[in-house]
Amino acid sequence: MVFGMKPRSGILVVDDTIDTLKAIVATLSAEGYAVRPVTGGQQALDAIQFQLPELILLDMRMPGIDGFEVCRRIQSDELLKTIPVLFLSSTGETEERLKVFAVGGVDFIPKPFQREELLARVHAHLELSRFRSRLEEQVNERTEHLRLANEQVEVELAERKLAERALRLSEEKYRHIVENAPIAIYQRTIEGVFQYVNPGLYQQFECTSAMEFMQTYADISKHWIGPVLFEEHRSRLLATGRIAGDEVEFRLVDGKRKWFSLFSFLDRQQMCINGFAIDITAQKLAEVEREKLQ
Repeated sequence: MVFGMKPRSGILVVDDTIDTLKAIVATLSAEGYAVRPVTGGQQALDAIQFQLPELILLDMRMPGIDGFEVCRRIQSDELLKTIPVLFLSSTGETEERLKVFAVGGVDFIPKPFQREELLARVHAHLELSRFRSRLEEQVNERTEHLRLANEQVEVELAERKLAERALRLSEEKYRHIVENAPIAIYQRTIEGVFQYVNPGLYQQFECTSAMEFMQTYADISKHWIGPVLFEEHRSRLLATGRIAGDEVEFRLVDGKRKWFSLFSFLDRQQMCINGFAIDITAQKLAEVEREKLQ
């Protein structure tokens, strides 16, 4: 194929008999078909390379390169093999007609031709070829859409993997910060059941793990002494969404006292409380001692 070849156009008629060639050209031209006539096999191959036809009417017997050889060469080219080839011949032998189909021809028109038969066969094969071309275009278009869709899916999957990795790294970084923070950080239900505590919290309550803390202090309200009561703190948090600096005393299971300054934030979507607590026990004990001395 010649690079940059134009789309298929017109009908190529190949016949070494000039009178037959003129008659076919006149018949087809009168019906509005664009026709290109040539008188030999080599000229036909050259004409095909110059401009792809929509359909070829090809004389079976010609000197030099005959119609059978022209058709074989057309069939050996992936681009050309879909062009319908109709053979022209004055022979009526069955063997010759079978050979037409064996080399890739799609139909056989006897000579001398009948005008109506010629036009009917040309019209039928042109419409069939055009329908097949439209179908191939649709298939190619849908295949391209599918390819682009697959590429988009691959891009989205790659982006998702990158986002998941970034999120995982961010979570790992955040968890590392939280786990090593010197202050107590927690998440609990509104009712007071802890869902997460960091070492900064459970160690303050003299526990060795978060699990031990959650089992020991399953209901923190029972260890919540005051001066701000548990119910008061919860009611204000539900109303305002956040509380900063409530000072609360806790009594550990062994009787020890702990004071914390609480900073609580209500997550209304998850209906849980996130917060952190600053240990002010040393400060409160110092205040108690000063009061004793006064």
